[in-house]
Amino acid sequence: MGVTWLRALLVLAASGVEGADFTLAPPYAITGLAGWEVMDGELEPPGLAAGYRFYVNPARPALYTVMRYPVRDEGTRPAPTEKFVWVERPGEPVPLRCFELVAPTPPRTDPSWREMRPGTEEYVREMRTVIAVLAARQRQEVERSEQAEKRAETR
Repeated sequence: MGVTWLRALLVLAASGVEGADFTLAPPYAITGLAGWEVMDGELEPPGLAAGYRFYVNPARPALYTVMRYPVRDEGTRPAPTEKFVWVERPGEPVPLRCFELVAPTPPRTDPSWREMRPGTEEYVREMRTVIAVLAARQRQEVERSEQAEKRAETR
């Protein structure tokens, strides 16, 4: 993990879900998505700052099938982008689908999703970011669990 991509991780959304707008439809209609469990949250520094929304398909409860997270520029202003990572075919040895929300350019007035091609530099970089977001979330959950155990022991 180079310093360059690590620095890029620090541009992820510092304000968390409150500042994220996950209302835009996903790039593809995903059957049943509206009925899936939604896990909203935010990761806080020092490791990684990011707002996220993960979707869990009840048929595969141990897998985040869809992961969405906004990014920010280095000045922490919202950037005109959000990432959408989709495990389209769980259990099959195929790449994850990864999309970036891009700002509209005239004559279009609505943002649109652009798919990153597997194997490209930007795709590989984004997969590293996804791994870092998942690892940071796991660390946060472990810390919360340990804190809850300590509180229970002191009662």
